Amino acid sequence: MLTALDDEYHARTTYAEIIRRHGADRPFANIMRAEEQHAALLFDLLRRNGLPVPANPYATGRTPLRDFAASAAAACTAGVAAEIENIRLYDEELLPAVAAEPEVARVLLALRNASAERLLPAFQRCAAGKGGGSSQGGGQGGGQGGGRMGRAGAGG
Repeated sequence: MLTALDDEYHARTTYAEIIRRHGADRPFANIMRAEEQHAALLFDLLRRNGLPVPANPYATGRTPLRDFAASAAAACTAGVAAEIENIRLYDEELLPAVAAEPEVARVLLALRNASAERLLPAFQRCAAGKGGGSSQGGGQGGGQGGGRMGRAGAGG
C-alpha cells in the first residue's frame, strides 16, 4: 500500500511541476486530479488497516523529484514509458504481494487498470500530437490514472 501511495504522490507532484514549468494543461491537469482521487482510496485503505497516512515526501521536498523533460510534449512521451513501467510494477510486484489480501488487491487492481485503460492511452494520444500540452489543444486524461513520469527516467 505504501509503495502504491508513494507512486501516487510522486505522480501528482510531478504533474503539478510540469504544469508550473511548461504551462501544460492536458492531459496533466486531468491526471493530477485523478492522482488525488487515487491517493484518497489508499488513505482510506491505510486507515481501515490501522496504519498512518504518511505525508507526501515530494511535496515537502524531503524526497526530490528527478529531472524533468524539456517540454510538455517530451513529458507526454516519457509518460508512455512510465505508464508501461507502472503497469509492470502492479502486475509483477504489487498485485502478487497482496494476493492474500482481497480488499487491498481490489484497490491496487483498480489503480493498475486505470493506468492501463485511461492514462497510458491519454499519454499515447498526447505523444502522437493528438492532444496534450497547452500548445496542442485537446487530449483527455480520462480523469483516472496513476502516472509515474520520473519512474521511467525521462519525465520527472
